[in-house]
Amino acid sequence: MTKLEVLELAEVKKRRRSKGAAICTAAAIFMLVLFVQFSGALTEPGAAYGAIWQDFFVNPVATENKNAIRFTVGYRKGEGLFVQTLEETPIKVVVDGTSVVSRTTLPRLEDILQDAGVELGPKDRVEVRFDTSSDKMPELVVVRVNTRIVTEEEKIPFQVKSVQDPSLAPGSTRIKQAGQEGVLLKKYEVTTENGEVVQKKKLGSEVIKEPVTQITAVGVRSKTKLASRGVSLHNKRVLKMIATAYTHTGNPTASGVMPYVGGVAVDPKVIPLGTELYVEGYGYAKAVDTGGLIKGNRIDVFLETAKECYQWGRREVKVYILD
Repeated sequence: MTKLEVLELAEVKKRRRSKGAAICTAAAIFMLVLFVQFSGALTEPGAAYGAIWQDFFVNPVATENKNAIRFTVGYRKGEGLFVQTLEETPIKVVVDGTSVVSRTTLPRLEDILQDAGVELGPKDRVEVRFDTSSDKMPELVVVRVNTRIVTEEEKIPFQVKSVQDPSLAPGSTRIKQAGQEGVLLKKYEVTTENGEVVQKKKLGSEVIKEPVTQITAVGVRSKTKLASRGVSLHNKRVLKMIATAYTHTGNPTASGVMPYVGGVAVDPKVIPLGTELYVEGYGYAKAVDTGGLIKGNRIDVFLETAKECYQWGRREVKVYILD
């Protein structure tokens, strides 16, 4: 049951019968002393009680299985006198690589803990500590053992994939799909002793969120792009314009369609609505929208996210009129 190795449970019933017999014997002796005292045969009752103490409470009492039992009398404030039973208990002493079993008379561990108001859990244990280098009293240290299941999340990095986009200027890039990290959930069985982690056992793991691959579009040479669409910029009218970017507003364009990548806002006095264009760094486009700030040589290209708009910023580009 504990490191004190209390007597086997099978012997408990025999000991209880021995205790009962010993207590009855003590009561009979007390009654005999009182009778002798009141009859006048004994003039020194103190000596009689002293003899009883020496013979009954100090000297060991042999039991049926030849173990020794002692009784001590104590006093608790507010409770009065009490009798405590000391039983012969085997103690294993491990020294110099060998084990020696000694027997000594001690209170039962359960009685000590009960008297201290301590209740052991199913996994708790008690350790005995003796300090022979000082006058410190021996200690019974209760080790609270708890086991619980804990989870930890670990990030899964996303992959980056590049694809060619003929609508972009050579060397330019644009994120077509933003990457997202995944989440890996790990489960552990953690054992603590008095709050300190002594064991951490991995039980398994599972992916609770898959990572999303980031797709980056990379522009190729303009001649290749134009050839893929069967269009040449040779002898096409070109305008140098200041280009900005905008994103979703929830409103349709001036042409009546909802904004889309490839649709741009222009000043219709410079570029009529419906004109097919090629915008340097953006790709093929169509004039489908207007804007209050888009006047003269200004163009506003549509992008999916505000982040892409910030990355585009404000720049000077060449705009080819394809019509």
